[in-house]
Amino acid sequence: MVWHLLPRYPPSLIVKPAVDPTIETDSFRTTYHPNSGLPADRCQRVDRFDEYQPSKPPPTPAEYLSTLSSPPWAPFESKEAFELYELIHKFGLSQSETDDLLRVIHTLVTKRPDFNWTTTDVKVTYQDEEFSFPFTHRSLWGWVTDILSDPFLASQCTWDAEILEKFDGNDFVRFFHEPWTGDRFWNVQSKLPPGGKPLAILLYADKTKLSTFGSQKGYPIIAQLLNLPSHIRNSAGLGGSRVVGFIPILKEDESQKKKKAYVNFKRVIWHETFRILLSTIRDKSLRDVLHLFPWIMVFSADYEEQCVVALTRGAQSHFPCPICYIPSDKLSDLRVKYKRRTAKGTRAILREAAKHSKTDAERLLQQRGLRHIQNAFWDVNYSSPFRSLSFDRMHNYPSGLGGRHIWPWLKGHILELGADIAARLDSQMDLMPSWSSLQHFDQVISVDFSDAGKFEDVLKQLFFATQNLVSVTENPEIYSLLKVLRSYINLDSYAALNVHTARTINAGRRELVRFSDRLHAYVDEFELTPEGKPAININFPKAHVHSHMFDDIMNKGVLKNYNTMTNEKVHHILKRYYHERTNFRNIDTQLARIDQYNVASMVIRERIDYLEESLQGNHEDEHEDEEELGNFGRVNLGAGQPARSIKAIDSDCKFDSYHPTFPDFARNLSNISTPNIRISKSSITEYRYLKIYFETTVDWRTDMNRLRCSPMFFGSPRYDNVLTHDANNEPIFMQLRFVFTYQVGDQVLPLALVQPYTYNSPSQRDNDLELIRLRSRTTLTFIPVRSIIRGVLLAPTFSNKNYFHLVDVIDPDMFIRTRMLFNKRPESDLDSDLGIDLNEADWDLGSNVDSESSTSTWADSE
Repeated sequence: MVWHLLPRYPPSLIVKPAVDPTIETDSFRTTYHPNSGLPADRCQRVDRFDEYQPSKPPPTPAEYLSTLSSPPWAPFESKEAFELYELIHKFGLSQSETDDLLRVIHTLVTKRPDFNWTTTDVKVTYQDEEFSFPFTHRSLWGWVTDILSDPFLASQCTWDAEILEKFDGNDFVRFFHEPWTGDRFWNVQSKLPPGGKPLAILLYADKTKLSTFGSQKGYPIIAQLLNLPSHIRNSAGLGGSRVVGFIPILKEDESQKKKKAYVNFKRVIWHETFRILLSTIRDKSLRDVLHLFPWIMVFSADYEEQCVVALTRGAQSHFPCPICYIPSDKLSDLRVKYKRRTAKGTRAILREAAKHSKTDAERLLQQRGLRHIQNAFWDVNYSSPFRSLSFDRMHNYPSGLGGRHIWPWLKGHILELGADIAARLDSQMDLMPSWSSLQHFDQVISVDFSDAGKFEDVLKQLFFATQNLVSVTENPEIYSLLKVLRSYINLDSYAALNVHTARTINAGRRELVRFSDRLHAYVDEFELTPEGKPAININFPKAHVHSHMFDDIMNKGVLKNYNTMTNEKVHHILKRYYHERTNFRNIDTQLARIDQYNVASMVIRERIDYLEESLQGNHEDEHEDEEELGNFGRVNLGAGQPARSIKAIDSDCKFDSYHPTFPDFARNLSNISTPNIRISKSSITEYRYLKIYFETTVDWRTDMNRLRCSPMFFGSPRYDNVLTHDANNEPIFMQLRFVFTYQVGDQVLPLALVQPYTYNSPSQRDNDLELIRLRSRTTLTFIPVRSIIRGVLLAPTFSNKNYFHLVDVIDPDMFIRTRMLFNKRPESDLDSDLGIDLNEADWDLGSNVDSESSTSTWADSE
């Protein structure tokens, strides 16, 4: 480890010191914020790859238990009594059956004010009449102190901004993952007094149907502490997403619902509700409390909810984007960057509107796409809604741009080609090979999907199943749409990365422009309508909002930090509570009470788990998986078959390609180390299941593939494919045909008989659709199983049984690895090949550029 002195500059302006020649490739450099309290000569450190520790060690059981003043199961009399309550709570027995135990847990709740919920009236005037709505909520600051009072959770918090870089042999390349690695965390900490720590909060809100037919709805507000690492805050346990309130739901008045004044009335209720919720952190965001300064770093929401947060007028307004001032007729043009909205600028517009008559004020606000309402988030320092709103992958990609637009367009084209083509598409989707992380679909044309996960998997496979059904000459519009789909799944793959580097961000920016160009090329294939308009409207909000995606990653870390999918899982829990634990009246207060007991139960369970760990010690399970029979470093073999003689195996194995005989191969191996071994008495053991562990190219952690090499797996043969390398370290794709172990002397060797593929020169179609075409060889060969790098998925081309396409979008590692292997990464040169650089040199900026850069000082309430 090496320490360096750091100049006090913003992250994008840091002057990197000359690279120390002793620094090893793949070393990590961490730059801590100058306000972190570290000595000036300790604000930067370099760790070798094997030394780097991205996460903090938790307290030991003894350290944790030393903070408790009573037995871990208190206030229950014993561990057994608590576990009985835990079962009752889990299965939702009625209150009459659990009165005694509920009274016990209630004593814990009343002793912990931070657990407590309250109801406050939200009072709003509409048409000269005052209305009052009950708001059930807990203290937001109490929720924070609840987390910080937990020894484990407090130990896992990161309080200082960090700049992380990885050395590639020539340059230190910056990378982003957690929120504190982004520019915004750094910039906010720069504005705090010395020793001040940003306490970053994520809020989420969305209405959900609780009853089966949707007559009863809930509107939960969910909070996360972004100082905690993602594996904790995105979990269902302590430190994970926590409900902190229920927004009052106004009963719809059919005679009023479309009136502008009534819509504004509902927006006022929403913001007055949040003003109450935020009141417990408002003053603390301005002054030092335990050196912590709470602020709303992220508001996670879909587009419709974002418009409520930003108080914009939605998709039909002149400026539909809640982040910037892009005109409604330019939403699909991603080559132009428009001025960003700011709290300071918005307040100035509202002040100007207040000087005019009601009609003139409405005209002024309509021109900006704004509502004349004071935003609740302006009350909290550094919490401008235009900075906290973030790109939501789930609603904007699989459940938006991909699933709700591109797929219906493609489906419509396929149906126009006739029933035979539609049936072929279903058949080819059914023929797509299985992969452990992808759902398999036997048909898609007649199926209506609603789940984001299904849309994501459908679109990845649909591209490969459709590519042979259309031609550039006969179906130019569908061919253009396939190019749009290819660019879309590339963008979704970039969005899925759990670590982004400066290079992947700039490659993603290039892909955004490519997507925009392809989308416009697709529309150009159609004739204009009689009104002179395009036949397909591509100017809708979700065609635009991903233009902010990579800015969000640089400012707030990767998208998993604020994906709504994490918090929508809480909806399912609330629905279960509603059906199993309530009497369907006063829903908010009943759900709050159940949540209260649930949190209290988790606190006690954590204490007991720590006690048991301290008594038993931390012993890892030596038998991770009963199916695994052999362990060979990075490779685990399972589903072993009875040992058989080499001659028996050789006579029984019938392959449709030439291969060297098992006896000849075994004899060659044996002669190397154990001459004169009797092959006739040697045996081998076949295995039909493999686990391959490998280091990913995305976050440099270990991942795992589950592979099969079986003549019969769930009713069909399954022979998966792998990536390995030859003697010159060149990549080779191969199909597993027979996996086995063979003993040479005292050494057991894991081996595989494989069928290699060769890389074919790309055709024009391959280049247009970015396809990598492989051809299976006619001969088989033996390889050591340890040479396998990872598993891969190959899709049939559906035009020749010997040709296949590499499915490069099965997971983030395969996506990045493919671009590295085939030199398809436009990000290969950090400085000279950025495409769309951070200085925006390739953007047509015009007069609409926001003068405020990502590293400028924060305006207004920020």
